Amino acid sequence: MGLLREWISKRSLAIVLLALWWLTWAGYFISLAIFNAHADSLFWEWMTGTLENIQSENYQTLMMVLATAYFIYEGSAESRDQSDRIEAKINLLLAKLGRGDS
Repeated sequence: MGLLREWISKRSLAIVLLALWWLTWAGYFISLAIFNAHADSLFWEWMTGTLENIQSENYQTLMMVLATAYFIYEGSAESRDQSDRIEAKINLLLAKLGRGDS
């Protein structure tokens, strides 16, 4: 259970954005069905266009989050903390000087 909770915690933003994207798809198809039933209504035409725009924005945001998580957060060189490298160099210098790890 702990691994699943940790996996979800690390990816919670992407999960939420994916859920919003699916909700806009559902809303789009529902509004499209209503629009087809009431084709003369300008409101449903506006609603369908609005949901298309919302879905597009959610998709772009989701893809940016997923790409960022894949390329940066998961251990690439860009995600490494500079202080880790500095600390490793300091420890190496201390070891060469014979002072150990203090």
